[in-house]
Amino acid sequence: MNALTPYAAFFMRLAVGGVFLIHGLSKFHRGIPAVATFFGSVGIPFPTVGAFVVIVVETIGAACVMLGVFTRPWALCMMFEMAVAMLVQLHGGHNIELEGLLFAGALTLVALGDGPLSIAIRFKRPPAEAGKGTRETKNGKRAVPVTFPVACVSLPGQCSIRSSPASALPRMKLSASVAGMAIPVCLRPRSALAAMYASTEPSAHSAASSFIWRTISSHVPT
Repeated sequence: MNALTPYAAFFMRLAVGGVFLIHGLSKFHRGIPAVATFFGSVGIPFPTVGAFVVIVVETIGAACVMLGVFTRPWALCMMFEMAVAMLVQLHGGHNIELEGLLFAGALTLVALGDGPLSIAIRFKRPPAEAGKGTRETKNGKRAVPVTFPVACVSLPGQCSIRSSPASALPRMKLSASVAGMAIPVCLRPRSALAAMYASTEPSAHSAASSFIWRTISSHVPT
């Protein structure tokens, strides 16, 4: 991937927003009545309302696009405006090179959004890391590990769940055979567990079985 690819939206925002802003400032200085008169002469319905909307899109909207604020909604408005402009130009027998390019640029901005070099990115919350949650602190929100159940131990009359940080899970993954031996842990006393491990523990799983035994047996009643 090209190093400049993530910044494609930035360059497109400057190009499309800059062209719209130039035309918008020109219409703004001419005033709504003059723009409405032109719209009426080419057959656009509700010319006064259309003139006001177009001036807003080509000034405020163009500025927001260049800064990267609400890029997609403003780009949609620009697409609609250029679609109407192309119909008017084609009906009058004129070329639509500029309108077509601006339509394509606005469509590209709808797809790309604000991009990394934008004001809006400062206010967007980064996605939470996988397997982690957030906790409110004095300095704001920060990611903290979420605990998961890793063992079931036996207590008088009930089976309780022990938890470990998510970061400890990788070193506690077990093979199918060792995990199968650990399933009935909460139902067996210590003496039964000792007999089970002594008779069925494979040599290849000795380290994992010893880890299970040390972790669980201290919580199983004798």
